[in-house]
Amino acid sequence: MQKSETYFLGAILFCGLAMACSGLVLSYSYWWDELYSVVGARLSMASMMSDFIMEDVHPPFYQFALKLWITAFGDGERTTRALSTLFSLMTVLAFWVLGRRHFHKATTLTALTVMVSCSLFSYFAQETRSYSLLLLLTTCSTFLYLDSCREPTHRIKPVLLAVSLLLLSLTHYFGLIYSGTIILLLLVDARRDLRAGIGFILLGGMCLVWPAIHYLYGDIGSRTGQNFWIETNGIATTVATVSDGLTPQLNVVSEALVGAGLKDVLTAVVFTALLLLVILFSTKQRQTEARQSVYGRKLSLVLVTYIALIAFIDLHSPISTHRNFIVLLPAFSILITLAAQALNQALFNLATPALILFMISNLAVSALLLRNKTTPIENHRAAAQYIEANLSPGDVFYYLDRSDKLQKVHKLMALYYFEEKPEPNPIKQQHIAALSHNAFVLLQHHSYDVEALAAELIKNGQQVTVFNPHQKSATSVSVIEIR
Repeated sequence: MQKSETYFLGAILFCGLAMACSGLVLSYSYWWDELYSVVGARLSMASMMSDFIMEDVHPPFYQFALKLWITAFGDGERTTRALSTLFSLMTVLAFWVLGRRHFHKATTLTALTVMVSCSLFSYFAQETRSYSLLLLLTTCSTFLYLDSCREPTHRIKPVLLAVSLLLLSLTHYFGLIYSGTIILLLLVDARRDLRAGIGFILLGGMCLVWPAIHYLYGDIGSRTGQNFWIETNGIATTVATVSDGLTPQLNVVSEALVGAGLKDVLTAVVFTALLLLVILFSTKQRQTEARQSVYGRKLSLVLVTYIALIAFIDLHSPISTHRNFIVLLPAFSILITLAAQALNQALFNLATPALILFMISNLAVSALLLRNKTTPIENHRAAAQYIEANLSPGDVFYYLDRSDKLQKVHKLMALYYFEEKPEPNPIKQQHIAALSHNAFVLLQHHSYDVEALAAELIKNGQQVTVFNPHQKSATSVSVIEIR
């Protein structure tokens, strides 16, 4: 690698890390999912298990980690987001240390830079959710899986792989599917080794213990038949969603060319073609790089198998969002780097500048997303401050009664940003229009026509003020004041 290329990669890596750490100095309101995690972590351990984790649709490992962090350092916005930043920095360290065992220094640096430049890395490095921990465990699992391709392997490596896969399955159900993908491929590789095969089957069984408990004794998406807010038009939507996570530029260009209606189809076609090219060239290394060809084949199988499994699940119950495919980021970064190296041999080193341009475009997307993120997605803090500033003795405070599940958690979420906690009263959306005077209604993470609700109240003779705080989505959090 030339010095100029090293300098470019170093600059891109620095920018990606700087953006990932920007959440340490910025403080802005949690959005619904973050608030959900923080409030759940503030419960006692017994209550967190019964009232939150068992009713949630995620495994518990991140929630346990967040609870320990909050107990030690507090639950402020910067403080809890710092945990995600820490996981992201640990991911960089793990990628470098483990990557150097398998690849040349230049290859490891390039693949690491591809990963750090991706918007998934910087965006979720500053969000109080499980995705940065998911990326850390995926990175460890991916490289430890590659260790299985090496002979002989140290006895501790299979143990470390088993632990990382188990923790990954306990962090997110997309992590469980990634663990299952690797275990399935390990079983195929060990089809003639009975002892190893039994070990992998036992490991798979261990990964399924928590989902079984969650299914039998918890909610787990109303026994996995829950109809989520996610919509799909088949396999094309799943592939386009993968692209939106790993190569969001394709989605933007596709929508500009054919509009929103055909965007998914065009994106899926282009991304599939790109992925096939990456797989083709990442598995065609020089004779001196035979091991890298093996790695390319292994990681290609992981990506293709994983995407196929998710596409199959989506046909039954759509679960794909772009953020969930952060689990594919380490493998994809390695593959695209190996493909660029192979292309350099045929294109007189033109692939490296193209890869650098790709990373620069990644940074541009990351910067745009982070700029939008610093304007709160949902401004729960400002809504609570408005109510506190205007709430008088005798006024009644209502919050939205969303469902029969997680009522305790929703109540605590409504009260989180209040300095002096008012007495909360849950209310269904259809009952708001019947309220009398001297009432405040806090609508959180809603999709209602607030102006229509206000119009109904005015029609009934009430004096109504609607407060929509400064936020990314104008109606995500609202306050209706009735006088």
